[in-house]
Amino acid sequence: MVTRAALALTSARRRLEDRVEQLEKRLDGDNAAWAEYLDAIRTLAALVRASGASAPGEPLLTTRQLAERLQVSEKTVRKLKRQGRLTPVQQFAKRGPAANRWAAP
Repeated sequence: MVTRAALALTSARRRLEDRVEQLEKRLDGDNAAWAEYLDAIRTLAALVRASGASAPGEPLLTTRQLAERLQVSEKTVRKLKRQGRLTPVQQFAKRGPAANRWAAP
């Protein structure tokens, strides 16, 4: 079952990833951005560790595998993705539901 805490962590991670991308664009011309960037990176790293998400180099999961781990149906995983409550690590163009790859929860 997907818990509210897991969904909140997923949302926070997505927002932090977006913030890091925004800050990366400012790094070359704005030395003041470095402190905020490093703080965001540290927070993101701690969030990833706390969530138990897969580490770099670990294989990514298919939608079916993620659904099995979360003990929900594949349809529920796809629904949560549409709602923005789950975000795939990789998405391969428009190849249908099998096009998503997920980090292990």
